[in-house]
Amino acid sequence: MSESKSPKILNVAEFLPETRILEVPEKRRYGKFLTFVFNLIPGLRPTDPVRKIDVSKTTARVTLTLMLQVGKFAKLAEKEDEGAFNELLELMVLMFKPSFSEVTTDWILDNMTTEQIIGAFQYCIEPLKEQVSKNAAAAQMLKANLGH
Repeated sequence: MSESKSPKILNVAEFLPETRILEVPEKRRYGKFLTFVFNLIPGLRPTDPVRKIDVSKTTARVTLTLMLQVGKFAKLAEKEDEGAFNELLELMVLMFKPSFSEVTTDWILDNMTTEQIIGAFQYCIEPLKEQVSKNAAAAQMLKANLGH
């Protein structure tokens, strides 16, 4: 009787990315009376809460879309393209959703400056850029070792 080998198992939970958190101060809205009071006595104004968004929970689908669109979004810094900016906002909503399900493009626009949005986007794509450069180096090494 032949002895059966146990199957080789790979637990993909071992491949979780490093946690990456964005901290975004949420701007509180006050009525006219409280705004007047806080302007008169600034020390009474409470500090804005900080929303912590775990962008390492971004799904593969969003990451693949990001890979296909990253060149277009990189050009936003060079010129103003409202269509591309709106697409970037929609993609950021998808990146934020796994840890912040209530996020909307309006929330992003109300709580972040354009510079913060671009900076947050660059922060979100850093692991993707690292992975691309690692894979390019690995592909070159594999190609050299295989003699192609």
